[in-house]
Amino acid sequence: MRCISRTGGDSVTPKRLSPLVEGVPSSNGASDSSLSMKRIKFGEEKIPESEFEGGNGTSMAWGPQNQDEEEEEEEEDQSSTDSDNTEVRGSTGSRRYTISDSTIFKYCLGNLTERSLIMKEITNNAGDEEVSEFADQVSLYSGCSHHGYQIKMARKLIAEGTNAWILISRNYQNVHWDNVVIEIEEHFMRIAKCSSRSLTHQDFELLRRICGCYDYITQENFEKMWCWLFPVATSISRGLINGMWRSCSPKWIEGFVTKEEAEHSLQSQEPGTFILRFPTSRSWPHPDAGSLVVTYVGRDFVIRHRLLAVDHICDSSERYTDAKPLQDMLLAEPELSRLGRFPTSRSWPHPDAGSLVVTYVGRDFVIRHRLLAVDHICDSSERYTDAKPLQDMLLAEPELSRLGR
Repeated sequence: MRCISRTGGDSVTPKRLSPLVEGVPSSNGASDSSLSMKRIKFGEEKIPESEFEGGNGTSMAWGPQNQDEEEEEEEEDQSSTDSDNTEVRGSTGSRRYTISDSTIFKYCLGNLTERSLIMKEITNNAGDEEVSEFADQVSLYSGCSHHGYQIKMARKLIAEGTNAWILISRNYQNVHWDNVVIEIEEHFMRIAKCSSRSLTHQDFELLRRICGCYDYITQENFEKMWCWLFPVATSISRGLINGMWRSCSPKWIEGFVTKEEAEHSLQSQEPGTFILRFPTSRSWPHPDAGSLVVTYVGRDFVIRHRLLAVDHICDSSERYTDAKPLQDMLLAEPELSRLGRFPTSRSWPHPDAGSLVVTYVGRDFVIRHRLLAVDHICDSSERYTDAKPLQDMLLAEPELSRLGR
């Protein structure tokens, strides 16, 4: 049985599919050491009505704070009578940052924004040993080991996110989205340890929706996207998932798709058909950030969603030499029989299915994409006897001058 801690609407009802779960914890709450650690646990996923509201509203304020505000915060911390975080000087004279019990319980009971602020403070002051101890304590008191995984990820997530934004922004507050995509893709492929599969236009459109931006992106928009993308890339870097992500035929793991898009693609499909996706409502420091979700058609033709807890599956060949491929374990499930196919962007019945896209170099040497609304252009010679050829209309555009090769 998997104990999961949730806040607000992110509750999960545990549901187990027996072949993938190899053991049950002992009565005292500790896991039996004799049980194999390579297992996948299913839990039913209840995704909020809006996957882009509430789930990704984490802003970690990576930028420097105002000095006066910092002094005021320090005065408030010093005046507090609670057991706050302190620095203790050891026998060798070095300072050791200790994390109080109140901070542990604040993290366990806090929402995503409160947790991210706590982690920012801890990673700025504590060492790796203190962060690891904090992760173990939170996992113990919350009853969910996934919290510890997100806490141990925090330092790298914040550091790499800060460096990425510095490279992208170049000290500008607003950056055009077209100038961001290349840097995002390079960081993603490096973290995911996969150079053979790049992000598609559809993937970037979903990232833009997670950001909540349009043509220009701010640091706050970037942080929302990074808190979702970094855990996903870290999960893909793992051995058993990395191979599935690299696979294009069959395409075991779809790109970045929403719950609604996955459900739409499985309509009228046979029972047992499934699609793997990363839930868009799970952003760091949510305990399930970066997890996989199986969306499948049940035997009663009802589309269901199951969360794959793959935190115990790693890329250590020495530890898991006898581990089965993840796809084999999935197909061994009685409710899963065959991999579904997700339609590419702009497939019927998408309103822009069959449309043309112009990809061009702008005057500022930035490559852009524009959708041509050609629904009013038809082949009726009676209706459009005076219509100019489409190529003439394109070349008449001020931003388009010559056809590329």
